[in-house]
Amino acid sequence: MIRILLRGNFLVMLIGYCIAVPLIGATIAYLPLYLDGLGATPLIIGLAIGFPEFIALILRIPGGYIGDAYGRKYLTVRMNFVLGLVGVLIAFTPSWEVLLILLVVRAMAGFYMPAEYALLADSIPERLRSSGYGLFWTIVGAVGIGGPILGGLLYEYMDINGLRIGWLIFGSADMIKAVYYQFFLRETLPGQPAKTSVWNIIVASYRDAAPRLASILRNRSLSVVVALGILGISVNALSSTYLILYFTRVLGFSALLWGSIISVARGITLLLQTPVGILSDRFGRRAILSVFIAASGASLILLGFPYLPIEVVSLLTLTIFTTSLVQGIPKPILDAALIDWIPDAERARLIGIILTVWGATALPSNLVWGYVYGFSPPQVFQIGGIMSLGLLPLLLARFQEARVRSSSGAVG
Repeated sequence: MIRILLRGNFLVMLIGYCIAVPLIGATIAYLPLYLDGLGATPLIIGLAIGFPEFIALILRIPGGYIGDAYGRKYLTVRMNFVLGLVGVLIAFTPSWEVLLILLVVRAMAGFYMPAEYALLADSIPERLRSSGYGLFWTIVGAVGIGGPILGGLLYEYMDINGLRIGWLIFGSADMIKAVYYQFFLRETLPGQPAKTSVWNIIVASYRDAAPRLASILRNRSLSVVVALGILGISVNALSSTYLILYFTRVLGFSALLWGSIISVARGITLLLQTPVGILSDRFGRRAILSVFIAASGASLILLGFPYLPIEVVSLLTLTIFTTSLVQGIPKPILDAALIDWIPDAERARLIGIILTVWGATALPSNLVWGYVYGFSPPQVFQIGGIMSLGLLPLLLARFQEARVRSSSGAVG
């Protein structure tokens, strides 16, 4: 399996991710503390993290179309460089207002993601989808496992200036990644793409989006995958934005302990992602996804109880991150369940639409969580847990395994 996967674009993108991923845990994971250090309130923190994603979703639908028209590599290379440049500027931001603007620009540059996801999906054989994604994210996770500890050390010893250093290195790494992609990444679209004007592509993409979204939602299993992604984004907004504030500001634990827990969570994730992905390829997606959703929901509910000892809080936090649908052990399974139902020819476009639907969850989730957190920090986690468990019946009742995981099957 490894010999089949570790070649071509799969290997190139794996190396590219590994160039930048060590700094993700030292920067993105501590963004709430960066905003807090610049004077932002909990509600503003939620806005600053959710609003950029809301802006990004406006461009995410045409992102897939632009990638198909101008080339997936073309878009991926240029936007990675923009991400790096913005990351460097974030290191020198003087206020949360300026940081918010830069985060919006950074999120807008992320409209290329459907093209990058399509490049990766094109590089994984159909029969190895879950295990391929699992191997990819396992290796990436292994390289980035020390990032949260690094961020914790930078924050503990240098406070906000330590986070600035992390962003400076992160931005530089993204620009290096872009240059590397330019030289080694191969385009996967057949022939020469037609160079239609970007404006015409944007107009056409929005006109085309509604019927395509309707076709996605008519597919029972794919509609469940969309719902699971919405759940994953919402719970991730809660855990990534407010759990660190609850952990450090309310419970009084250190940022270094937080970083250590996140690193351990990533270690467990990278150890289990590939074998769990292989199990998913052999025995199906539904049962395994159900177990992780149940564990995540129960952990969130328990975290909301007061006076828990540090060991219990640490264990619950560890469970929440390892069971996350968008960054934990089940991530490759959710990715594979999505790709199972999307044909090659429409992959970037449909992924763009689905990512837009998922992204639309980020802003309201962050604002709602921020509002509730302002009144009762523990209660916000219990609400998130109940919401997670509430989606289990939908998964069990409506999701069906793809009989043939075909690259040519149509959505519908």
